[in-house]
Amino acid sequence: MARHGRGMPTLEQESEEVSSIKEGEKSTQHQKHQELALKFSSKKKFREALGILFDRNIAHSLVGEPTTVIVSSEHTSAFQSLKPAVSEVLSAGDLPPEEIAKLRREHLSFHDTDD
Repeated sequence: MARHGRGMPTLEQESEEVSSIKEGEKSTQHQKHQELALKFSSKKKFREALGILFDRNIAHSLVGEPTTVIVSSEHTSAFQSLKPAVSEVLSAGDLPPEEIAKLRREHLSFHDTDD
């Protein structure tokens, strides 16, 4: 779920959303406004994008790559001048269990080397 500038959703709210998605009861908002990853070509452009995010109070998530942010598709036009590469965001439910396990192992091994 995207991080919101005004606070984080409660665990109960997230659980309800996950249950709703698993049951196939996607809201029209989910169908209309999907999350997209915007990858910026430089750290300078990424910093400019962060300025836009905070100035407009746009809900977002930051990902592992240092120049990528996830926003709702309704907000992508705010970043057109920065010319980011745009890609669809997959949910964990879209991946096979083997792929999820592999990603978790990679994530854990990455943190082990940071000591």
